[in-house]
Amino acid sequence: TSTLLCLSDVKSIDSKSIDVMGALEVGVECGLIERSVAMFQFSHDLIQQAAYELIPVVEQPWYHKMLGGVLVAQSRLDDTILFVAADQVNRAGIQTITDSKERILFAGLNLKAASKSMEQSEYDSALTYLNSGLLFLTCIPDHWGREYELSLNLFHKSAQVQYIHGNIDESMKYIGE
Repeated sequence: TSTLLCLSDVKSIDSKSIDVMGALEVGVECGLIERSVAMFQFSHDLIQQAAYELIPVVEQPWYHKMLGGVLVAQSRLDDTILFVAADQVNRAGIQTITDSKERILFAGLNLKAASKSMEQSEYDSALTYLNSGLLFLTCIPDHWGREYELSLNLFHKSAQVQYIHGNIDESMKYIGE
């Protein structure tokens, strides 16, 4: 089962526009959603997939950005939430995130996810997060001047992972940057 919403997230949603708790409780009564002490989750992956497919394709990136942003805003970002948040903002795509501050935030989020992936020897995942982080970062003019540490870390870790994958030429490209 996939986590739908943590109770702390419900508190951060503008409840004036939607009765979030009421809608979630209806889902629980119908057996579509399960409620535990601190979260709501879909009772089956196919229900989650069906709910997602109801969202118009053009609106899906906005929802990914919104969900990723809610998760990033949580004060404690444990490993699971870190990866989910990074995956959500990456699914939103660079074209949805136009604010430079958000791009820097999400580049840093991807760096954290890549670092955790590297600690777990998940180098394919690390490379995905690093590529996404670089996409967010390199859209910012003068990112080396404005965000030197972030730029250095993303390029350095990208070179490392490319080297581990045996892509020496790619690794050298990142070192040269």
